[in-house]
Amino acid sequence: MEFGEKLKSLREEKGMTQQTLADHLYVTRQAVSKWECGSRYPDLMTTKKIADYLNVSIDELVSGDDWKDFAEKQPVIESGKTARIQTALYSIAAFLYLNQLAIKLPFYVKVLMNSTFTSVGFTRDDLFSLLPNLVLAIISCYAVIQSVKRNVGPKMIACITGVYLGSNVLFFTCVSLYTKSYEGLLSAIPELICLVVILLFFEQKTRRNPWSVYIVCGIHIFISCGYSIFLMFDMWNSPTKAVSQLQVMGIYLGSILPTISLAIIMVLTIVQAKIVSQKRKLEAKKV
Repeated sequence: MEFGEKLKSLREEKGMTQQTLADHLYVTRQAVSKWECGSRYPDLMTTKKIADYLNVSIDELVSGDDWKDFAEKQPVIESGKTARIQTALYSIAAFLYLNQLAIKLPFYVKVLMNSTFTSVGFTRDDLFSLLPNLVLAIISCYAVIQSVKRNVGPKMIACITGVYLGSNVLFFTCVSLYTKSYEGLLSAIPELICLVVILLFFEQKTRRNPWSVYIVCGIHIFISCGYSIFLMFDMWNSPTKAVSQLQVMGIYLGSILPTISLAIIMVLTIVQAKIVSQKRKLEAKKV
């Protein structure tokens, strides 16, 4: 019998409703319903409270097979304070992407209306980034919502981070195909490697070493920051009469904001990978 079935059986034996159990545990009735249908698992502290309240041992409530799924279906971050920090960081990333769209969108509209392209900020390469930037803004807002709901498990992290990296791979590939140069592909390869490593770590339940995630995320942050610094000097040293240095800085800010956002996501991914690795190790000992 699986955890959800055992929970439902023990609850009914005590003559409790889902709402009664939820009120005692200070959770919603929907949370209890998800536990019983097997789509979610409570965190370890809540599991102990359930066992104490139903007057059974944790071993009676949770079988060896269930322990394998606990680390994958419960939220990665269980502490309320830490979860709020996670939500705040996702919120900052979302705000920066939305702000970046607000800064650069008028330039895109001007280019499309005038059908002219200059060497400073108004290139077709920039237009390629409009759709990925919109997708990143949407996934950032989605990450905030899921973090508030405490739904950020390993697969959710793979989804959020995967969309970030996948959009970059798509952008660099499109630029490379359009310009018929290999520079875009050289930029896409590190992004693709990072994407594969992160998906393999978070999607699979095996006890993988998180150091691979630490390394690729660190490299990604270093490359992104280096590119932004190069872009700043390039733009600052080549303003035209039509575009002042103040406008150049505005364009640069529109380019560096997603770098900061991506750095936040990469740092969160490193922290989350460490927690997931620890949980998988702990659950493996209980099987």
